[in-house]
Formats: sequence, structure tokens, C-alpha cells
Amino acid sequence: MLASCRRGADIGTVFHHHSPINHPDMKHNLLLTAAAATLALASCGSQKQAQEIHQFSIINDPSAELTSSYVIPKARIYRTSLPSDSLVPITLNPKSNFVTSYPAPSDLTSPPVHLADGWLLDRRGIGPNTVFTRYTYAAYRALPAAPDASTLAKAIVPDVRVTEIVELPLTFSEATPAKADSLIKAGLPGCTTILKR
Repeated sequence: MLASCRRGADIGTVFHHHSPINHPDMKHNLLLTAAAATLALASCGSQKQAQEIHQFSIINDPSAELTSSYVIPKARIYRTSLPSDSLVPITLNPKSNFVTSYPAPSDLTSPPVHLADGWLLDRRGIGPNTVFTRYTYAAYRALPAAPDASTLAKAIVPDVRVTEIVELPLTFSEATPAKADSLIKAGLPGCTTILKR
């Protein structure tokens, strides 16, 4: 379109510099040509403006993305190979075994809740890469600051592993112990098994 705009402008210039304009027909032609060139330039400007508006409109809005794709996480229940409800969980990288996530002492306000058949209601974000440390909830909460990752790695209890994780058809706020127990006793209908070892 820009190329056609330039051609329209050039046509007007040619008539202006090289054609006699005293003849009525030539004046009429010149006016038509000038008008066409003006319209073409206006069209180019409008197209450029429209492109700029379009480019601006497709910029991703993080808040809009969260609104359209954000999914409320579901509550989970889990079992472990040995009693673990008093032990502080941390998360390892499955490939390197480096500690990737651990709580601050002030975070440990909600220990897991005992449920039927040895299940625990997750309050800490238990996953397949969760391991447990020798730190108890009470001892960890009393620390002035969280231990560094290397200290926590040395405190891992190797015999305590997550053996089963099941996602409930309930959000965290909806998953009361009574509702979770009811699902367990009914055979976990509508639930999704995340891990089973």
C-alpha cells in the first residue's frame, strides 16, 4: 500500500511540474489526481494506525492469561512408608537430587491431618519428589531461620517415602477431614491417583 501511495504522490508531482494547467480538462484531471493521491496517503496512514492498534491489542496481559488458564488446585491425600506426620517435608529435583524447595519456619502452621486407612490430608504441597527430614514441626518452627539446602539434604530420612498420592475432587478449602474420610470409605470415587509405589 505504501508503494501505491508513493506512486499516487509521484503522479501528482508529474502533472504539477510537466503539464500545462490552463486547460479546464487538465485542471479537472489535476484535481482528481491530487484527490486520489490524498486519499491514498490517508489510507496508508489509516492502515499504519490500524496495524499499530492491532499490534498493541495482541500483547499478552498476564492478568487475562491467569483468568483464562488458571486452575484452582485440588486437595490431595497421601500415604508414606513409615509414620511421617511430625516430620518436615522438602522437595528434591528428581534428576540431581538437589533440594529445590523447603519451608520457612513460619510456614509450618498446618501439619497434615490424620484420615482413615492411614491416609494424611496434605497441607504442605506433597508431591512425587517429596522427602522427609529429621526435623519435627515443633523443632523447625523454633528455628530463627531455615537451614540451608545442604544442611537439609543431610537431614533427609531415607526410609520415609511417599508411597501414594491421590487428588480429591475438592479444593483445599472444601477438603475437610470429614469429606476426605467419606471419600476414602466410599473407595475414592471421582479421585485421581497421582502416585502409587
